[in-house]
Amino acid sequence: MSNLMVGVELLISGLIIVFLVLLFLMYVMKLMSVLFGKQPSEVRISKQPLATISADPGEEELVAVMAVIASLLPKNKQAIVRLKAVE
Repeated sequence: MSNLMVGVELLISGLIIVFLVLLFLMYVMKLMSVLFGKQPSEVRISKQPLATISADPGEEELVAVMAVIASLLPKNKQAIVRLKAVE
């Protein structure tokens, strides 16, 4: 019975130590992101109305959209891009 109590005590103390270490690491990461994180750039709001396209996009326009998306995605990485047609 004594061995069982030692095992339970060791289990609980191990869980508490792991929790405290993870909590400490979480706050260290938050502190590092505050100290070394990038400052958000200013968002420019355009006063011009958005351009709308009344016709269906052609094949050339879809190729252009895919080229822009490909340039924004990380190189040598796989990504899933879903385009939704709004009518």
